[in-house]
Amino acid sequence: MGKQVKTYKIEKLRIEDIKPYPHNPRTHTREQIEKIARNIKEFGFYAPVVVDKDNVLIIGHARLEAMKLLGEEYIPAVRIEDLTEAQVRALRIADNRLTDLSGWDFYYLAQELSAIAEEIDATLTGFDASEIDHYVKVFDYHPDIKKSREEKAKKIKVKCPACGHEFEIEI
Repeated sequence: MGKQVKTYKIEKLRIEDIKPYPHNPRTHTREQIEKIARNIKEFGFYAPVVVDKDNVLIIGHARLEAMKLLGEEYIPAVRIEDLTEAQVRALRIADNRLTDLSGWDFYYLAQELSAIAEEIDATLTGFDASEIDHYVKVFDYHPDIKKSREEKAKKIKVKCPACGHEFEIEI
């Protein structure tokens, strides 16, 4: 069994006191950093970076760079001091890799992007305008996608043991 979940205190650290990990295997483009900065400017800083006992960054290299770009002096951080060096290295990689393994439900993505675009700049999601336009148009103009999506819901017939009435339910 792994480590128990702990309660962590979020500290407010000076950005200049945080040391990026020099061998960080994850790369970030200037465009990505700018998108993150726009996102932070719109929504606020909602995901603290993670540092070790020496203020070396474990998680949050791109967010740190975005905060620098915004001219911020402080950043919220969680300090982890109870992991071995190997565990810290693994965590640094896993934090990025595990999100890479997820996918998208493009039907719901299109719905969400459409709803967002009615009120705010949907590019704040990280998708560019042409991607948003593509997803929304494809799903708007192809009602068969919605139909096939609805047909994927599994329906089973059940019979009420008391009255004998038969009906279908989705599971």
